[in-house]
Amino acid sequence: MGRIDMGSLADLKALLHQHGLAPCRAKGQNFLFPESIQRRIVQQIGAVPPMILEIGPGLGGLTQALRAEYPDSSLILMEKDVRFAEILAQRIPNSTLILGDALALDWMPYEGATLIGNLPYNVSVPLVLRYVRHADLFPQAIFMFQREVGQRIMALPKSKAYGRLSVMIQAYTKVSKVMDLPSSVFWPKPAVDSMLLQFHRLDPMNTLAFSDLEPVVAAAFQHRRKMMTYGLASLGIPLEEAPFQLRVRAEEVSVPEFIRLAQWVKTVR
Repeated sequence: MGRIDMGSLADLKALLHQHGLAPCRAKGQNFLFPESIQRRIVQQIGAVPPMILEIGPGLGGLTQALRAEYPDSSLILMEKDVRFAEILAQRIPNSTLILGDALALDWMPYEGATLIGNLPYNVSVPLVLRYVRHADLFPQAIFMFQREVGQRIMALPKSKAYGRLSVMIQAYTKVSKVMDLPSSVFWPKPAVDSMLLQFHRLDPMNTLAFSDLEPVVAAAFQHRRKMMTYGLASLGIPLEEAPFQLRVRAEEVSVPEFIRLAQWVKTVR
């Protein structure tokens, strides 16, 4: 991972002290401070995007790296903590700041943007699922997760980590791991390590609506140690007519097979 620039950590603490602020643990605030890692993250975007939407910029460390690397991109900052508004306005003047909850964000105005964010652990799953619901709008996204969550997102069938999260995300995006990050590169230091993942929308996109796939996958994994027929029975569908082998555990079923199953369920409900 290379030597951590402790000067960046000192600057981070000085900035908070200057404004009389402290990280809020209830909001899952853990700031990524090594500048070298911030640069590596933003360079993962690749070709200059017309618009970048950063979720949870906090003190603007990653944001400054974004602006330096992509000076011609429109930069939108979505921050829930109003305490950081003044700091962001001062550090990143040529950007648009939106104060609010990303979970309530209307995604449509930002179609075509590249999404990026060091997501708070406590909201990372609902946030990434909200993004996946609208994955057709965005060419790519780069998000930070607790390592265990990242492993669940990337998990393959017949593995312990494979589950609802794996299926729902892989059904609409291509996921790749960018890097693992130790807890030591964040302040305050979290109790767990992190994983940075990159998402690209599928080409061609899966045309099955998220709302059609979600209940089928949820029902299938309802009784993880049993055949998925136990859970699928709750959908009130004629399981005996299914053109698929359903007497298997959900963890054995691939993402394409789940999509075909959901398509069939849609025709019989």
